[in-house]
Formats: sequence, C-alpha cells, structure tokens
Amino acid sequence: MKAIQQRKYGKPLKVLEIRYTPIPTPTPLEVLIKVHCAALNPIDIKIAQGKLKAILPLKLPAKVGFDVSGVIEQVGCEVSDFEVGDKVFCRLPLHQGGAFSDYVCANENHIALIPNISFEEAASLPLVGLTVIQALYNRTKTGMKILIHGGSGGVGSFAVQYAKKYLNLEVTATASKRSVPFVKSLGADSVIAYDEENYLKTSDKYDVVFDTLGGIHTLNSFRILKKNGTVVSIGGPPDLKFVWSLNTNILHKIILFPLLTLSSLHIYLIALFKNAKYYRFLTKSNRSQLEVIKKIVDDGYIIPVVDKIFPFEEYQNAFKHLINGKPKGKVILKVRE
Repeated sequence: MKAIQQRKYGKPLKVLEIRYTPIPTPTPLEVLIKVHCAALNPIDIKIAQGKLKAILPLKLPAKVGFDVSGVIEQVGCEVSDFEVGDKVFCRLPLHQGGAFSDYVCANENHIALIPNISFEEAASLPLVGLTVIQALYNRTKTGMKILIHGGSGGVGSFAVQYAKKYLNLEVTATASKRSVPFVKSLGADSVIAYDEENYLKTSDKYDVVFDTLGGIHTLNSFRILKKNGTVVSIGGPPDLKFVWSLNTNILHKIILFPLLTLSSLHIYLIALFKNAKYYRFLTKSNRSQLEVIKKIVDDGYIIPVVDKIFPFEEYQNAFKHLINGKPKGKVILKVRE
C-alpha cells in the first residue's frame, strides 16, 4: 500500500515522501480501515520539524497523520461494536499516526461511525472536535463570555460553532479582516480583525480565553481575562499535569518535568497574580467524544469546514497550502474515491 512517511526531521516538503509498505494486520481489539480521506493539522508540521521531539520522539522512518475517515475492511476477533463495511472516522493517538496511507489500523475505542456527511467532511472533524470538547466542555457555563483566538482556522472554526450553538456562550473571536464575515457566519457574536485592531485594547473582559495560537498570545490572554477566569491553551507552555499525560516512560517524564515546569514559570506567576487558572493539554483520542461529535453534527450544531481538498499524490501542495495559504477550516487529502 502507499503511505506517506517521515524519513528524518526537517521541513515537511523535504522529509515526507510516499513509500510502499505492507497492509497492516489488526490486533484483536483493532479494525483495519480502508482510508478514504485524511486531514492535515498544524501538529503534523511541528512533528516533521522536530519541535516536539522532547515529548514525542519518533522512530524513523515514521508514519504520519492522525485524522482519518474510511470504511472498515477487517475487524479484530475481540471487536464487538463494529463490523466490515461500517463508515468510520478516527483521530489516531499521537504515538501511532499513519492516517496518510491506503489502510490504517485503529483501536475500537478510538473510532466512531461518521455523521451523515461526506468522507471529506468527516475527516475534518476528529482532532479539532476532540480538542475543542476537551478544552471547553468542563470549563464553561452557559452565558459565559469567551474569546477564541484564530476563529477561522481548523480548531477555531469548530470552537466558534460549538461555543455559541452548543454551549450557549457569548463568543468573540479574532481573525483577519478578510475572514470576519466567515467567522460571523459561524455564529460569533463579535469578531476582532487582528490586522486592523488590537484585541488588547478592547474594554471587554472574558471568563475564558481559548488560546489556539501560543507564543505571545498566551501571555496576552491573561490581560483580557476576568478575575478568576481561565486560559485554555493548545499552543502555550505546558501546565503541571502536561508531562504526566504523555505516552512515555516514567524516567522520561521525571527528566522532562523540571525542564517544562521551568519553561512555564512565567505563565504561572501571571496566573497567580490574576487569580486565574491555566490549562495546556494534548488532545486524547476518545470514542465517546467522537460519538458526541457525530450527534452534534447530525443535529445541526456543527457544520464541518473544509478549506481545500487535494489528491493523495499532491500531498506536498497540501502542506504548502496549510503552511502558507491561511486556510479557513481544514485541508484534506483524498486517498481514494
């Protein structure tokens, strides 16, 4: 079968290549998925560049890609809830990967039946949906005010819809001027065009800030936060629980803990000064939450946002578009018809 693999660390366009590998065999608790579509994510770029080596070391050449939709081709002998022919979607665990291929195996606890949508749309949902649910569901209450950084991106476009239509929050998002109408169409109450105005100059204060960007935006998020508010980040420094959630051995965690804690010290000092909470997490694969995503899509709370679809063989153009194209929503690889 064809599979995109990473042969070393570096720029994605130089270190990713199509190779031919055997079709994998599912273990007793796995299914073999005949892949129809896969979605690119910013984390794919960071992994290729080696920016996550400390927390996610790879055995090269490595399988890549995490979001997948397709049809079950084979089931393990202990799988009871799925059968051959089921249309499923999945976010593969970080330590596994392999979505960018003709076939991939997935544990039954990491897959769910797709909503009543296309394979392209289904592939766009797992990582962004799981990320948003794990970030916001237990940290918000109806009527709270939330600021979502990057409202037009893959995670942001899902977060705006989920926060407004499902959680009933008052939603403000940041986006470029050209993306303001798009983000408003997703349900945002207001949109701050970051290339025209500085969100730090707003008089509003927020109960929750969802930081999808990291860098200086993580620090700045505390400046627009209410007292006792919460910053939830997927791009900022690690929080104190971050290391212990990694899928690594205990020695690796013990070595990393003081290093990553030190890198987060300034965040915790600011949070302490603001009497605020800070969370930084890695998204986990979760079947029950995928089933929630299926339901809220089928019920009309969420409309999948696909920016552009590329044939599998044009994966380099897909990565170029993800890196330079400022896509609205997700970039999809179409593996087969």
